Amino acid sequence: MNGQTSSTNWGCIAGVAVVVAVICSLLAIPMAVSAVTTDPHEWVREHYTHVSGDDPDEGPVVYSSSDDVDSVLAAVVAGTRPDERQRGSATTTSLSSPTGADPQDVHYLRYDDDWLICVYPSNGQTQIEVTEFDEGYRRHAGHVGHWYRHRGSSFRGGGGGYGK
Repeated sequence: MNGQTSSTNWGCIAGVAVVVAVICSLLAIPMAVSAVTTDPHEWVREHYTHVSGDDPDEGPVVYSSSDDVDSVLAAVVAGTRPDERQRGSATTTSLSSPTGADPQDVHYLRYDDDWLICVYPSNGQTQIEVTEFDEGYRRHAGHVGHWYRHRGSSFRGGGGGYGK
C-alpha cells in the first residue's frame, strides 16, 4: 500500500464517522427534548402509585409515594419542568387547604395553562395531586389566585373604580 491510498482510507473512515455522529446527534436532540417536555400528568402516573380520581378535568387525581416530600418534589420538578413553583405561606394559613394538609406544607407546581400539581405530606406518605389547571385553580384559588394572570384573561376586577 502506498501513502496516498492509506490517507484516502483514513479520510473515508473519518468522513463516515462524522456522518454517523451528525445523524446520532440529530436523533438524540428530539429524544432529549421529549424527555424534558413530558406531559406532567403522564410523568407522575408513570412514577407514583395511583390512589384516587380518574379525570383531572373533574377533580384531583391523587398519587402517593413512601419517599419524603422534598425528594418527591425534587423528582417531579426535575422530571416535568414546571413553569412556576410556590409553597403555601404563613399568609394563607387562615385558609384551609383542600388537600387536608397544613397549607404551609403544600407545594404548588404550575404548568402554563395546562396543569396544576400539588405535593404534600399525608399520613406518613407524600401525596401528589394532579388537576387540569382550571379545576386546580378553582380548588386552590385561595393559595394560587395570582397565577390566573397567566391565562390572558380580560378580567379586570369587580366593583367601581377608575381605569376599568
